[in-house]
Amino acid sequence: MYTCFSPRTSARGDDLMWADVPTPSLIAGYVVSELKVAFLIGLRVFLPFVIIDMLVATVLTSMGMLMLPPVLISLPLKLLLFVLADGWHLVVGTLLTSLGYA
Repeated sequence: MYTCFSPRTSARGDDLMWADVPTPSLIAGYVVSELKVAFLIGLRVFLPFVIIDMLVATVLTSMGMLMLPPVLISLPLKLLLFVLADGWHLVVGTLLTSLGYA
């Protein structure tokens, strides 16, 4: 992105090396890319949990069980989903891919 917005010496931006890019720009680019990965991981983990919460609350309300807290039913379902979907592999794999190790 730095090569798109920085002033160039030639018509093409191919001659720009890592040493030519200022360190604050590199740090800002790294932070932005890590924030993007963090939001993607959060979305992939959080969205199914919200859907489970909504489904459990809807089912409990339709059955007339208003005094039973939905967390009592949804927490084991969330843990089961996380384990069955291999959640740790998803989280760690996404982190390692973002860092370039995998």
